[in-house]
Parts: sequence; C-alpha cells; structure tokens
Amino acid sequence: MKSIFHRLRGDRSGVVAILAALSMVSIVGFTGDVGNVYYAQAKLQAAADAAALAGATATSYSAVSGKKNASTNLTGTMASGYPVLKCLTSTGISCTGPDSANAIQVKQQATVPLYFGGVLGLKAWQISATATAGARGGAIQSADVMLVIDTTASMNTGPERGGVNN
Repeated sequence: MKSIFHRLRGDRSGVVAILAALSMVSIVGFTGDVGNVYYAQAKLQAAADAAALAGATATSYSAVSGKKNASTNLTGTMASGYPVLKCLTSTGISCTGPDSANAIQVKQQATVPLYFGGVLGLKAWQISATATAGARGGAIQSADVMLVIDTTASMNTGPERGGVNN
C-alpha cells in the first residue's frame, strides 16, 4: 500500500489539467459575479435616469417603487437626502421662484448579492447611481420657411411621372 502512495505522489502527470479545471471554475464564477454587478449597476442607473427625468415625481419613478424602472432581482433605495433640487447656471434658465432650482438630482443605491464571492467572504456588493436632469433654455430662433402652392398641377406632369417637361 505504501508503494502505491509513493508512486502516485511521485507521478505528476495530469496535475496541470486538474489545476486548470479548478482555476477555470473559480474564474468563471467570479466573472459571473462581476457581470451580475455590472448588469445591476446598469439597471440602477437607468432607474436613476428615469427618476431624474421625471422630476418632481422622482421617488415614484425610481427603483425604490419596485414597479417602475426596476429590476425584479434588485431592490433599490433612494440615498439619504435625495432627491435634491439644484440651480445649474449653464442652462440659461433662471433659478428664481420658491425653490430657486432648475434641475433635480437623484441618487439610488442597492445591494447586489454575489454567488461565488462567498469563497472570499464577500456576500454582497454595494452599488449606487446618480443622475441629474435640468431644464434647458435658449433664445428663440427664427426659421426661414417658404411655402409653395402649385395650383396648376404642373409638378404632376414631369418625365418621372410619364408626362412631358415644359
């Protein structure tokens, strides 16, 4: 029996294949976790964008509501102190009025569970997404428009329509 173990211990053929197989399992697992986190981040960012565009109803259009712009596997929460009204000077819209704002900023956060991260003691990953939407103004610009009314129907008799060109 001792000689069998000594022979097996001395025989190293196939060790690389075993190590490669174990490494591939862990690499694929962690890649799956990273992909899941990036996917959740994109979903949370889309929900934050929709909430910012919704303006005054930011909370109801965020991932917080659980119904609109949210992923079924992702529970988002509005970060403390958000939504925030802002005054952006670059938009050309004044910030007068009771709220002195022309933009809204939302920040959402969520916890994404990790499936293979438990091997390293990581059960979940915290993500957040911030979006800002504002009103944009500008000077009214005139447009040069010309209307042509053809009462003779001459545009219906060209060579492309089988008629004769005048």
